[in-house]
Amino acid sequence: MSTTRNHGLACALAVAIGLVTPSAVAYGLDTGPAKVAGRLAFVSIAHSPHGSRFTLSVVKADGSGRRRVARFAWPEAPAWSPDGRRIAFVGRHPNARFEIHVVNADGSGERNLSRDASGSDRAPAWSPDGKKIAFVNDADGIGDFEVSVMNADGSGRRTLTRNQVYDGAPAWSPDGRKIAFVSDRDGNFEVYVMNADGSRQQNVTRHPADDGRHSAPAWSPDGRKIAFVSERDLGDPEIYVVSPDGSGLDWLTRNPGFDGLPSWSPDGRRIAFAHGVDHRNPKIFAVNVDGSGLRRLARRAWSPRWSPDGRTIAFVNEGHGANGDTDIYVMNADGSGKRNVTRNPAADDVWPAWAP
Repeated sequence: MSTTRNHGLACALAVAIGLVTPSAVAYGLDTGPAKVAGRLAFVSIAHSPHGSRFTLSVVKADGSGRRRVARFAWPEAPAWSPDGRRIAFVGRHPNARFEIHVVNADGSGERNLSRDASGSDRAPAWSPDGKKIAFVNDADGIGDFEVSVMNADGSGRRTLTRNQVYDGAPAWSPDGRKIAFVSDRDGNFEVYVMNADGSRQQNVTRHPADDGRHSAPAWSPDGRKIAFVSERDLGDPEIYVVSPDGSGLDWLTRNPGFDGLPSWSPDGRRIAFAHGVDHRNPKIFAVNVDGSGLRRLARRAWSPRWSPDGRTIAFVNEGHGANGDTDIYVMNADGSGKRNVTRNPAADDVWPAWAP
C-alpha cells in the first residue's frame, strides 16, 4: 500500500483512532450474497503520486447504479436528509476551509451552505423533520469548535454552545427535541444533552475518564438511550449506554482494545460496533443492549451501519482488493452473505450511509 494511500485513509479514519490495517486477505467474504435494497452514500478516496482526491458517490445496495454526485468531499460521514432526497457532506476545495454542502441524490443542485460564514463547518446532522442541520463551527480558526444549527437552506445560523473549548459531534434525538454532543469543558471529554434551542445543557456521563472522545454519541431509535464510547475501563475504549438524563448507565462491551463507532439496529435491540486491538485488525461485532449475545460479524472491517429495515449492515472492508483497496460491503445482520458493493480498485471507499 502506497504512502499516499495510507495518508488518505488516515484522514478518513481520524474519528476511529486509526483503525487502518495493511492490505491483507479478507476473511469469509462473498459467501451467499445478502439480498438487499436501498441506497448508500459514501466517500471515495482516489490516490495518485500528487496526492489524494475525495469525492461523494451513491450506489444501490446491490452494487448497481454507482454515481458520483459531488467533488471535493472530505472523508467524513455523509448525512442523508430524512426524505432521502438530499445529502449533506463536508466539502473542502484544495487549500480551503471546510464547508457544508448539500446536493440532491442524483448529483444535481449542489449548494454550499457555508459560503458566507466564517471559519470551518463540519459534522452536519439533519433534524428528524428535515428543516434544520446541526453542525460544528470553528469560527476563529483556532480549534474552538462550537455546536451550531442552521436552516436546511443555510439561513438562520445560530451558535448553541459558547465555550473556549471543544464542543462537537452533534446528534439529534429521534423526536428532534434534543441534541447530544461531546464537550471537554470540564477538563475531559464528556457527553452532554441539550434542548434543540441550546438551553439546559447537561453533562450526562460525569466521569473523570474521557467519554465520547473516539465516537459520536448515538441515540437509540426510541430516544430512551444514548450509546457512547468511554475510557473509564483503565483507558480501554468501551461502549456504554445511558439515559438522556444521565441515569441508567450500562457497560456493554468488555474487550481488550478499542470498541467504538456504535450503530443501533432499527428495533433498538442490538448494537453493531468496530473493535480493534492496538488499532490493528479491526473487526465488527454486534451485542444485545443488555451486553449479552456478543457475536463477531466481520474481520478486516469497520464503520458498521444498520440498514433502515434492520436486515443488513453496511461496512468498510480493509484491503480486500488486489491493490489493497478499501471497499463498501453489505452483509446480513447475522454476518452471513457478505458482498462487495463498490468494487473500486482505483480508490478507497469509506463512510457508508444508508438512505432513509
